[in-house]
Amino acid sequence: MLFKMNLTIKSLLFFLLFLKFLIPVYSQIDKYEKYKYDKKTIYLNYNNEIKNCKYKTIKYKQKKKEGIQFNLCGKAILLSPVNVKPDTLCLWHKTDYQISTTQDIERLVKEFRFNTWKKKPHSKKDKLFQFYDRNDIFKTYLIEIINNEKFVIYPVKWRNEGAID
Repeated sequence: MLFKMNLTIKSLLFFLLFLKFLIPVYSQIDKYEKYKYDKKTIYLNYNNEIKNCKYKTIKYKQKKKEGIQFNLCGKAILLSPVNVKPDTLCLWHKTDYQISTTQDIERLVKEFRFNTWKKKPHSKKDKLFQFYDRNDIFKTYLIEIINNEKFVIYPVKWRNEGAID
């Protein structure tokens, strides 16, 4: 009887010692590796992106069956889907939007990659940050100035994001 009790006490002490070292390890993993990301809203000025384009044969704006496709002089291809309606506003509202360039967006993508290096998504249903593309990182709008009084805002999706560079 004494032998069984002594074995049980040793087992219990070993288990408690094991938990003492295991609990801090798990709490640090949860605290430092999970990361929640909210999409950033960006606005691109279509007219500025194609203004100094060296490629003259590119079709900058095309109607497709999926929607309107915008080619930003070979830097990116954006699609405004058919089921999403663009918004037309007076030109004096343009100052309400912070305009980004494609260089700004590349810098923001690099910052995102740096900030999420070796981090796990907040929820298990989210995909890993390494597999995020621009559609996952940003909510993108394209601004096209149509005349001296009006401009159009298109909600767009980045095309060819899964393609190999």
